[in-house]
Amino acid sequence: KALSFMMHSEKIKEKDPKTKKTKVVAEKTLRGGNPYVSVEGFSKTTALKSIKLPAELESIHSKMFQNSGVAFIDMSECTKIKSIGDRAFQYCKKITEITIPDSVTYTGESLFAWCENLKKVNIGKSTAGFNAYDFLGTYALEEITVDSQNTAYTVIDGVLYNKKVTKLIYCPPSKTGDLIVPVSVKEVCDFAFDEINLDSVTFLNPEIELGYELYFGETLLKATEGSTVEEYA
Repeated sequence: KALSFMMHSEKIKEKDPKTKKTKVVAEKTLRGGNPYVSVEGFSKTTALKSIKLPAELESIHSKMFQNSGVAFIDMSECTKIKSIGDRAFQYCKKITEITIPDSVTYTGESLFAWCENLKKVNIGKSTAGFNAYDFLGTYALEEITVDSQNTAYTVIDGVLYNKKVTKLIYCPPSKTGDLIVPVSVKEVCDFAFDEINLDSVTFLNPEIELGYELYFGETLLKATEGSTVEEYA
């Protein structure tokens, strides 16, 4: 069963459904005038299965749910939240979907790294700062969605690009079939392709720059003669 969480003045308490005992696992604090929740007690907490975060939350602390047993995090009422710290959801192996609220403008490093059962990520309209390191080890990832009003990112044929479509940021490992990378793309970011299952990838820009640590596996690479892609082919 999921643990229940109650706001008591400036503390968040956890009630164990078996023992009925309650303990403080977090404190609502003021830092720079902004309320945030420092919840190191959630990290490595295997009993936590789901949680609905409070509407007044403005920041999620680094490593908040890292390596916990949480399977569902409801941030639907978090309309004030502005930032999510480094590794907040790292190693959450039971999470299958995460939605970043529209109000979030900053996300830290390695946000979803090694969430091995994560299948879908929904990016809100204000978020910026994502890179492939956030998705390392998410080998079950099938879909990334981006709000149409987001000015930093877009998704084309299931692949995450910057809004101007000059950088390929990340290709979900579970994507299959053939991928054609638009001619406008000038750069493929580090780790953008990681243990992919595509049949082929075609790069239309002969001067495209490929990042480090790209793992194409058995995928067929296609490019024009003299392309910088030839060293990978």
